Amino acid sequence: MDGAQLRSSLGKNWKAEMDALNKEAPVDLRTNTLLTTREQLIESLAKENYKVEPTPLSPIGVRMKTRAPIFTSECFQTRVV
Repeated sequence: MDGAQLRSSLGKNWKAEMDALNKEAPVDLRTNTLLTTREQLIESLAKENYKVEPTPLSPIGVRMKTRAPIFTSECFQTRVV
């Protein structure tokens, strides 16, 4: 696909679409609701210095504000993520 085709396929907002595609995607986590609540998970991750917030659409999702090695966190090791 050449540049003209790409612009055509994205419509009049092609510049905004291209800018969005060039940004880093957010990292969303799912709370293991069998073991904890989203609020408890956010609190636990914050204690481990992870910057997180509730996801805008999922009632059990947690969004990381910055990328970090979540696999080494205590929360991940105890399987609440």
